[in-house]
Amino acid sequence: MTDPWRDALVPGLGVAQTGADARAVRVVPEDADAVARAVAWASARGDAWRVVDGRRDPVPGLLQIDLSTLTGLVSVDEISRVAHFRAGTTWGDAELALRHRGLTLGPMPAWLADRSMARSFALDDRLRPSPRFGQLTESALALRAALPRGALTRATVSPRRATGPDLPRCVFGTGDRAGVVVDLHVQVWASPVAATHAAARFTGWDAAHTGAVAALRAGVRPAWWCARKRGRGVTLY
Repeated sequence: MTDPWRDALVPGLGVAQTGADARAVRVVPEDADAVARAVAWASARGDAWRVVDGRRDPVPGLLQIDLSTLTGLVSVDEISRVAHFRAGTTWGDAELALRHRGLTLGPMPAWLADRSMARSFALDDRLRPSPRFGQLTESALALRAALPRGALTRATVSPRRATGPDLPRCVFGTGDRAGVVVDLHVQVWASPVAATHAAARFTGWDAAHTGAVAALRAGVRPAWWCARKRGRGVTLY
């Protein structure tokens, strides 16, 4: 199969890859500053940009930013349980790096293991039904992002503010248009030493909803739960 990308020296951007149409460009930045330069370059041209996980087909007018080299665990504060990751790290690799330290990000869908953290924040992934750990994107305590004009925001982990907007979260769910996340600090937890599984059966969806709300109000915080139709009833696992 022919590779649709070819190496090129792009004016104002440097070493990159282009498709058959020169306006389709792909870069693999080596550091956060390179991400900022790439975003500024695309913004000045009026092109769109997007974080991609791996190689994708060229799209004219789109700068693809592959963060596969911007990966890894930078540091862990095991007292506060805060981990600092480069944003190209996949959720699966992040969990593996923490597991060796007796820590975890909490449960996650298996299909998210190969998705980069940066991509999840661009999409604002909210697909983890965990009353105990919350959504994956809610674990972010601080982040740095390359803004459209090329500036890098600062990332400082500090006590939660009592008032005022949480400005770093403005990039969540914007498809990278408001900024490309380059690294972040996330909350982590101690790995559980044992797991308990339970299920409750209800006559229908309304009853299952009422039961789930009652469980939350009683202080039950399962790490993972889901409701499934089973015959004529609904089972809450």
